[in-house]
Amino acid sequence: MQRTTLKAPFGWVGGKALLAKEIIPLMPEHSRYVEVFGGALSVFYQKEPSKIEIVNDINSDLINLHRIIRNRPASLQAELNSLFRSRELFFDIKNGKIKPKNDIQKAAFYF
Repeated sequence: MQRTTLKAPFGWVGGKALLAKEIIPLMPEHSRYVEVFGGALSVFYQKEPSKIEIVNDINSDLINLHRIIRNRPASLQAELNSLFRSRELFFDIKNGKIKPKNDIQKAAFYF
């Protein structure tokens, strides 16, 4: 399993982006990695991959966003490019007047 380590795709309140470089060296060798409070997954994205990786968060929209980033990044980028062409559209999405039609749109709206 090979993955280039990355920065998290977005910031998160209470995130570990700045602490990840200190946390990762303290981790023992492992074949399984479990992240129960996912957030932006700063440690997950910066550490070397494990054979088994499980991430979780109570926020299902956040988990959907991570899934789409992992599995359909080009589709997410295309959706983001098609959105937010006007302030009115942005506020309609933000205020829930426009509902997402699929998981890719849901991830784009959440992002």
